[in-house]
Order: sequence, then C-alpha cells, then structure tokens
Amino acid sequence: MKRNNISKKHIISILIVFFAGFLLGLTYFSYRHFGNFTAAQMIFHFVSDIGDTLNEYKTSIREKIIVPSFVVALLWFLAIKFSQFLKKHSLKFSFIFLIISLIVANAKMSFYDIFSYFFVYSDIYEKEYKNPDFSKISLQNPKNLIIVYAESLELNYSELRKNRKVDITNLKEIAKNGVVFNNGHKMLNNTGWTAAGLLAYNCGIPLSIVGDKNETYKKMTCLGDVLDHFGYDQEYLLGSDATFANAKEFFITHKIKVSDLKSMNLKNDFGWGIYDDKIFKIAKEKLNQKATLHKPFAFYISTINMHFPGNKSPGCKSMDDRYTESISCTDKELSEFLKWIMKQDFYKNTSVIVLGDHLSQVQRYFKRSSDRRIFNLFLNSGFKSVNTNRKVNHFDMLPAILESINISVEAFGLGRNPTKNTPLLLEKYDFDDLNKEISKRSKMYNNEFLDKK
Repeated sequence: MKRNNISKKHIISILIVFFAGFLLGLTYFSYRHFGNFTAAQMIFHFVSDIGDTLNEYKTSIREKIIVPSFVVALLWFLAIKFSQFLKKHSLKFSFIFLIISLIVANAKMSFYDIFSYFFVYSDIYEKEYKNPDFSKISLQNPKNLIIVYAESLELNYSELRKNRKVDITNLKEIAKNGVVFNNGHKMLNNTGWTAAGLLAYNCGIPLSIVGDKNETYKKMTCLGDVLDHFGYDQEYLLGSDATFANAKEFFITHKIKVSDLKSMNLKNDFGWGIYDDKIFKIAKEKLNQKATLHKPFAFYISTINMHFPGNKSPGCKSMDDRYTESISCTDKELSEFLKWIMKQDFYKNTSVIVLGDHLSQVQRYFKRSSDRRIFNLFLNSGFKSVNTNRKVNHFDMLPAILESINISVEAFGLGRNPTKNTPLLLEKYDFDDLNKEISKRSKMYNNEFLDKK
C-alpha cells in the first residue's frame, strides 16, 4: 500500500500537467475562434461586454479547455498511482509536457507579443498618425455612401482543406464593375476581429490597447465625425445586439444612429442574431426612405451569416459543410443586394463599398499555404486611372472611402490615400515590422485616443 501513496511531489506533478493541458486547450480554443490572435484580442474579449456570445464561449471553454484538462490530470494521477516508473519520474515527465505546451502556445501566439503589449512602447503614432484638419477639407458635389461590412469575407476560396469547393463567383462578377485594391488587402495585428476591424476602417487605427469598460474612443476624429461636419444623415444597421463590444456607444459617439436587433424589436433567428436576408430587406426599406432626403446620407450595414461557425438564410441552398453554406449564401444574398442598389435612381450619386471586416476565424477551413486576403470593392467610386496594385491595409480604406465621395485627404490616422502618390505604410515598412510596432504599447494611443467616460 505504501508504494501507491501520492506525495506532495506527485500532487505538484499533477497540477503541472493540469496547467499544461489547460494551456494547450486555451491555445486551441483561441486559435480556433480568433485565428492568429494577439494579446490585445484576448484581453478585449475578457473585459468587453460581448452579450449573448458569452454563452457560446462559456460552453466552448468548458468543453474544449476545462474538461479535457481535468481528464488529462486524472489520467496522469492514475498513471503515477499504478506505475512505479512514472511515479519515480513524475516531475520530469510533467515538466516535459509543460515545455511542449509552452512551445505550442508560443507558436500560435508569441510570448514576446504578450510582453510587448504590457512593457514595450512604440512611437509609431507620434511618427505616422495624421489627424484630419477640417479647415483644409472641402466637399463639392457630395455623394451618398453605402458601406457593407461583410463578416469574415475573403477574396479567395481556391485553397481549402478537405477538397472543399466554393467561390464567390457572383461577387467577383460584380467586382468587374468597380475597383478592388491589391486583389484584397492583408490583415495587420489587432484588426482581426469585428470591433477591431470596424475601428480600423472608421478611425484608421488598430484596437491595440484595451482599456476598461469605461474607456471609449470619443477623443478621436473618425469617419462619422467628418461626414457629420458636412451634414450627412448617418445610420448603422446590424442584425445583432449593438451593445456587443460597445459598438453602439462607439457609433453614437461619432454621430451615427444605430438600428439593431433590440431597437427594431426583432427576435433572434439563431443564438444572437438574425439572418442576413432580413437585414438586406430592412436595408432596402431604409435606403428608399433615405433617397427622399434633401441631404446626403451614409448608410453602414454589418452582415453576420459568415460569423463562426457559419449560418445560412432559409432561401439559400444546403451543402455538405456548414461554413461552405454560409460563404455560398453570402455570395448570393450580398450580390443580389448590390444588384438591387445598382438599379436604383439614387445609385448614380452613391459610392457603394464592400469591406470584409477581417479574415475568417475558421482556421481549419483553409490550407496553411493559402494566400488569404480580405475582400474590398469600390463601386461607382469615381476613381480614374488608379493604380490598384498597392499594399493596402485596413487603415488605407478610410481615406479611400472619403475620396470616393469627393472628400480628398492624403492621410487619415495610420491610413494613406491609395488613389494618391503618397507612400502607404506597408510600402514604407515591412509587414512584420509594422505588425510589431502596432502590437506594442503607446503613450499617444493611451493619452490622446482613449477617453474615460
């Protein structure tokens, strides 16, 4: 009986194994849900109000992290209880397991990134951030603006795992009528989830420093502020609860009315939102109303069907894979919506833009070798003889959006106007170097962008 006793050394070994298993589970969960995640992204999802999505995360954390960690620890307890060899070398083997888990975790999210987030400062904003001067901005012949922030929409679906076959053929056909920059744009750090992607498109900065729930971006000048200055009617439409990640407060702060699931008294079609077909139907009604206004309008729409794990509206065809269904459905419904817009009288004086909010977070869907780029499309932009083969990113879309409605700025935030000869940041900095800089802390970011309520 004596040889089966569990000593303090063995308890420590079991705790190490539990921690190592927990770390592996957390890495798997984070990579599966967020892709190549950053420290800011993880902290953001811990401190922000993420509404009903929290229930999905709780279930996944329990099933993918906590339960497997307990199982692994239990198996290790049984192993050292009944094996004299493992009992003798329990600490050695547990530390080996811990080292392996640390190596795997570091491969998915660099520990240097975590260290940089908390302790390393960058002066990238002091060097490159440009705040628009309203006194120098003019607007003649204002155009309406429609932006569709398409959830997780990428440009290329040719390199998929398990020989999956899907493409956005309808959207690519429509794209022949417009301008696509750089065959889709690459994704920089801290722009890789919806809140971060929308902040980058609207304000020209990444979501690199996560404050507490009482901190907002009220100090910043963003797209909504510029258009409000020029008298635009503005509205943001989405098929979920806009309090998610403080989106409602952000848009309202920057002079944009918000219409969401709650304000429209709509019931969920699935866990936390409604299908895109309903959103596009509502959007058509609202656009017909706005077309009667005696002022320019800016109308922003977010889709959600392609959010992990993928959803399809009832009118879309069924396929073998749930996420493939969501891609096919988005291609069908979004292209039909764009065709409808192009037939309306207001289209002749309207810039229509489609931007994927970020790369898909369903990592297992794509081959590792695939060249993944975010969808961007500018219809009726008025761009003439533009060099589209430029290294654009999220931030550059902001001055391009303004240019498409006859508001011309060379730079806005970290964005540079890709229709001008001004060097873009990814033409000035190496991709990895720029990623490192915007992943660090910044005194300017914290002091001049974030604002306590």
